[in-house]
Amino acid sequence: MTHFIWNCYNSKLMKKVTKNKERVRSIFSEACAQRELLVLVTPYLRFVTNFIHLDGDEIHTRAMISREGALYGLRIADLNLRFQHKMSFLEAPSKLIGFGIHEGQKTIRFSLPKLIYENDERKNIRIERVGQIMATFSTPSLRFIQASLVDISASGAQLTAREVLPNDVLSVNDKIMLSFSLSKDIDINNSAIVRHKTDSTFGVEFSPRLPDSIQEPLASWIFIKREETYDFMARNAGTDDAASEESDGIEGYKDSGGGILLVTRDADVDSALKNLLAENINFYRALPAIAPMKDALTKKPNLVILHLADSKMEEKRLFKSLAETIRKGVPILLLGTGMEIEQLSELGQDFKAASSIIWTPGKNPFLQRLVMGILRRHYGHGESPMAPLEAE
Repeated sequence: MTHFIWNCYNSKLMKKVTKNKERVRSIFSEACAQRELLVLVTPYLRFVTNFIHLDGDEIHTRAMISREGALYGLRIADLNLRFQHKMSFLEAPSKLIGFGIHEGQKTIRFSLPKLIYENDERKNIRIERVGQIMATFSTPSLRFIQASLVDISASGAQLTAREVLPNDVLSVNDKIMLSFSLSKDIDINNSAIVRHKTDSTFGVEFSPRLPDSIQEPLASWIFIKREETYDFMARNAGTDDAASEESDGIEGYKDSGGGILLVTRDADVDSALKNLLAENINFYRALPAIAPMKDALTKKPNLVILHLADSKMEEKRLFKSLAETIRKGVPILLLGTGMEIEQLSELGQDFKAASSIIWTPGKNPFLQRLVMGILRRHYGHGESPMAPLEAE
């Protein structure tokens, strides 16, 4: 069973807010100079990219998705830049400005944030999805024993030895020497104090604390692993591997029968989306008319997808009236074919849709993740899934 021992990045957990303009600019200038890893966080999806360049009050990032994908994925009010800086995890509200080029590389431009939230609980973040990492430790009697790394934080680790450890071999408060490698840049050779022990499993606190030369790359490693774990949990919510309080809410829409309602005239779109989205989720269709819509809504769908095939005024009026029949609190996804993203986005705002997307079969992975993110946001807990990479 996989657990991620730390709550989601929530502003209530932020211990420090930096509003000093010079300090904020300095942090982003350094992040751009080093082209740090950056996670763009929206309510429904997360996007992995890198800082590229700071130009006045604009931040250029690597264009990791197409222009169209950025318009419907990132042109959203609730957008945050999340990144690791030195030994801190930071998050800052921003907004999409547009697109650009820096040194021949396509970029996506964001506004320079006016403030930064800094989380000082980094040492309490414990990563369990560490892979198969072997360690060696020496006991007070100078016995060398091999063990598997179970989890790690910036302040300590938990390990399981290859043999039972009676108290005359290892006890709580014993000081040991611990050695293992997380990556080519992170070799830990440090003394540690045993803080708890059961049979062959024991937890230690690094003492003294790890040197800065190890702390900073370890912070980067923890940041990346944390994002991977968020994505694993989002994609596997409700399964045994992801069982935790993070996934309790999302199981409801899988088992309640409400599922996904698609409103469309197009049988081909219905067939394509059913194949794409219907695994473990009830999926059904209604024609775009008041009577069949009302009948379908009696099944209490958890998500309604409205498919607009054109931007004619009559069609817009019809779907606006259909949207108004959906009970409050049920998210709407506006799916467009044969129209421009700007037109669809305007309609999405008018319909109060959770999101709008121009769909083609090539957008299948993105649509899957977007639907997952909307359902998780409205019925689950924790982070949104990671968006798939797109080619421009």
